Amino acid sequence: MREVTLQFVRRFSGGDPGRLRDAKELLTRLTRVWRGSSGRALPERYADLYGAVDAEIEQVKAHTRAPIPCARGCNHCCKFNEIYVSKFEAVLLVRHIENLLPDRRAQVVARIHAAATTSGGGHSSPCVLLDEDGCSVYSSRPLPCRGYYSLSEPACSQRLNLGGADPANLAAARVVEFAALEISGSDRQPPFEVNTLLHRIYADPAKAARWAAGDATDESDLAAATVAMK
Repeated sequence: MREVTLQFVRRFSGGDPGRLRDAKELLTRLTRVWRGSSGRALPERYADLYGAVDAEIEQVKAHTRAPIPCARGCNHCCKFNEIYVSKFEAVLLVRHIENLLPDRRAQVVARIHAAATTSGGGHSSPCVLLDEDGCSVYSSRPLPCRGYYSLSEPACSQRLNLGGADPANLAAARVVEFAALEISGSDRQPPFEVNTLLHRIYADPAKAARWAAGDATDESDLAAATVAMK
């Protein structure tokens, strides 16, 4: 999990007053959404936050001159990135899976049972939620997935197939992601690697039902150590 703080947003501004103002205004808008849903359960609050994050990122994309190659059918980042989620984001993922049509749910659960227990290993160990049609829980995907937009598909392909440095990505979208992590407090919680956590949850049908109902079991032994933000 990346260490996300307001200090990052200040660094992102590069000392430019306009960009610093924009970052602060972004935090204010997201904070308003987060606090406005304070009477709801945390998974529902995350769902509200997702909507605000998506709207902010659409604005970012509309005002950037850089080409953004990300589109349905391109899934390199789902294979070379380790995907980390907060506990409440995981509740939304499980709830989404449990609400799929029976045949579709069975396919996703079978893939969870069969998949490698750590994402980010390339073709042999992609995100467990990726299938031939794309992300099987796209509308409930976690914040790190929402904020990741590449600026070069060939660079992503090279990263996946040959290794090396991560490709350049849309920094302003990442700032939206980091701001959302900060205002929700997710940056202060030990995260879970998604394959590992879902593999544990779906080893027990009763446990999956509990998570879908918002009653997350204690899987703290799977919590990942904090990783320095790139």
